[in-house]
Amino acid sequence: MKKSAVTVGIFDGPHLGHKKIFKKLLEFSEKKNLIPRLITFSPHPKKILTGCSPSLLADYEDKYINIKRAGIKNIEIIRFDEKISNMSAEEFLSEIVVRKFAGVHFVSGFNHHLGKDREGNSEVVEKIAESLNIGFTSVRPKIMDGIVVSSTYIRYLLNTGNVEKSAEMLGRRYKTFGTHIKGAGRGRSLGFPTINIAVNTDMTEVGSGVYIVRIYLDSKPFLALAFIGNSPTFSDGRKFEVFIPDWNPFVFGERVEVEFILRLRDVLKFDNIQELIRQIEKDVENLKEKKAGGLKCP
Repeated sequence: MKKSAVTVGIFDGPHLGHKKIFKKLLEFSEKKNLIPRLITFSPHPKKILTGCSPSLLADYEDKYINIKRAGIKNIEIIRFDEKISNMSAEEFLSEIVVRKFAGVHFVSGFNHHLGKDREGNSEVVEKIAESLNIGFTSVRPKIMDGIVVSSTYIRYLLNTGNVEKSAEMLGRRYKTFGTHIKGAGRGRSLGFPTINIAVNTDMTEVGSGVYIVRIYLDSKPFLALAFIGNSPTFSDGRKFEVFIPDWNPFVFGERVEVEFILRLRDVLKFDNIQELIRQIEKDVENLKEKKAGGLKCP
């Protein structure tokens, strides 16, 4: 196996902080004529260690697509099990990075921890790398508006409905996935037939509100409106509904993808159905104005 420059992590997203690591890995690999190699884990280590893993910023297929788009073609997926979880930082670097994947240089994020009980911070890993006679580079964080770009902060942005800021930190718009299910038919009775979506619960939840989205049905994109949240007008629980103007959805059970573009407004309570209809008409007009202003699909 040709010698490699290696990075290790979950790289959920991946976001711009991860892409800064990828860029450093690629630059060093080109300079030293090494193979840039990324090691990641499945399932998520926290799933094994605590029984609960963080919500996803991309499903697994999208995650690997985005890593490859960033220029990393050699992705090594290691099954995270009891043996791996009990490895010390030195054992992992020696047995996995150096011996298994011919690593001669290790690139790491500034706050990445390696090994059992997260013992291997940057200072520890640097000393281990020196003892193994391999190089080590710690990449400084990506800062945006005074805030460190991180998966945790991006999840917070999405949970609070700030899909535009989350897109800046991800380097792309957030996309979630689900299944088209049969709803109560209330939207159709109001003149706005909606697609009711059962969202993949592994994905990060977007906060309540009305959004302009791009929905993909059978890989075909449509600009649309999405409603997320509890309906105070009807008091019938949390919903995720999408309305596509001039289109009537009929097929149930198909997989759908929803990409968030911008947040229009909060969830509102209306005194009567007529007020609700007028507000939806305003939302549709807002969407049409955005399309006229250059918002395209895709």
